[in-house]
Amino acid sequence: MNTEEKMNEVAAVFKAASGTRSFMHSRREYHIPVDYFIDLNNGNYIFIGNSGGGKFAELVDKYYELYNLQTVKETKRIALEKLREIAGRDNILAQEKGFLPYEVLSVELKISGRYLGWYYTMLKIGESIIPHVNTCLYYGILQQNIEKWTDDKYFVAEGLQEANIDYVFHGVGFSTKSGIYKATY
Repeated sequence: MNTEEKMNEVAAVFKAASGTRSFMHSRREYHIPVDYFIDLNNGNYIFIGNSGGGKFAELVDKYYELYNLQTVKETKRIALEKLREIAGRDNILAQEKGFLPYEVLSVELKISGRYLGWYYTMLKIGESIIPHVNTCLYYGILQQNIEKWTDDKYFVAEGLQEANIDYVFHGVGFSTKSGIYKATY
C-alpha cells in the first residue's frame, strides 16, 4: 500500500473520503522545522508529526499503524473488555465512598474537533450518559495497556474538588457535573 492509499484509509477512519499531504514550517526555535499533517476533505486535519528530514511517508506509516480501520476496531474491542473489568474495582471503591457506580457502554474515537484521534469511553452513571476522556485513558487505550496507566491509590482528578466528586473511574474521582473530562468539545 502506498502513502496516498494509507492516508485515504486513515481519512476513512475519520469519516472523510480522502487525505492529502500538508505541512507548515515551524516558528519554534528549539524544535524540528517542519510540522506535517494529513488534510482531510471533510475540513479536519490530523497532525502526524514533525521532521527536519522530509520523512512524511515514514510519519504516515506510523500513523497508519495506529489508525487504520482494522486496528481501530480491534483497539476499541480490547479497551472495552479491559475497562469493563476495571469498572468492577472502581464501583467497589465508589460504593465505599458513597459515589455513583458506572457502566462502560462503549469505547469511541474522536473523529472531529478538539482532540481528533483521541479514544474516549461512553459511561452510564446513574441516569446520565457521559463521554469521558482523559490523558491516561487515551494513552492506555492507544498503547493497549490500560493497566499501565492505572494508579493504585485513589485521588481526585486534576481541576476538581473532592466535594464535587460523584464517581470513580480508573481509580480516580471525577464529577458528572463538570465538563473538564467530557469528550464533547
